[in-house]
Amino acid sequence: MRNRGNNQAAAALQGLVQQGVNLEDLRTALERHLLRHQPIPLDIAYALQSVGIPPSVDTAESLVESPLMDLSVALHRVLGPRPVSAPPRPAVPMHPPAASRRPDGARSSALRVIPEREDYENNVAYRMRLLNLNPGVGVRRVVAAFITDPAARPAVVDDIRAARDPITSQFNQLRTVSKAVAESQNPPFMDAAHHHPDDATHCLFGEPLSLENPDRQVIGLAGNPTDTSELYSQQGNKELAFMDMKKLAQFLAGKPEHPMNRQPLDARTIANYAFRIVP
Repeated sequence: MRNRGNNQAAAALQGLVQQGVNLEDLRTALERHLLRHQPIPLDIAYALQSVGIPPSVDTAESLVESPLMDLSVALHRVLGPRPVSAPPRPAVPMHPPAASRRPDGARSSALRVIPEREDYENNVAYRMRLLNLNPGVGVRRVVAAFITDPAARPAVVDDIRAARDPITSQFNQLRTVSKAVAESQNPPFMDAAHHHPDDATHCLFGEPLSLENPDRQVIGLAGNPTDTSELYSQQGNKELAFMDMKKLAQFLAGKPEHPMNRQPLDARTIANYAFRIVP
């Protein structure tokens, strides 16, 4: 993420706190809007406007340029990781009704973080979010926690993998950029394992990034595409926006659009834009 230490975001966050805005509600609203393209609730939208933050991403600007993105990163730094939530509502039926019953305690306890399913989320979108919130947990385990009918599980597993794997499976084959080159960017990549949380680079979608975290697929997403036979060039590719490829896959599942320039971005074109950051 562009680690700008934006003074506007810090001042806006302070103003929102003074107004009594619940920061967890704010974080949820921003995540829904930035990652899943849902409108921000009116009360929070009015509060944002009162501190000079537009409550939606302008159609003329890229996601990375939006003040909402700076505010989201500032908020993640203040709040840290999400707490473990209460058991969710049942998933939307995609198979016979028996496949989507409320999970029992034994199944739901298999996952560390279990937020409620949003009304607009289908089974695939909800379980992709659970995968991101429970690093190290496989697709089958997530599905088994909620689908009680074993015969229905393979189809759900296949649906999730079809939405996620075409992007994330390309990670190890991406062109590479050294950590030294990433640190020379403006702003520079600052590994969360070696820098204060206030200074560390955060994913475009919020979380701190570290090459030492095995649950992150740390990439730099270029503004301009180049052929996969070409090395990274700041002149040709422009600056890199740092992010977790898993989070990017979740974003693209809902909106296959480059977050910086709004050009089409999907499994067929990701390798022309993305570079794997290596030590």
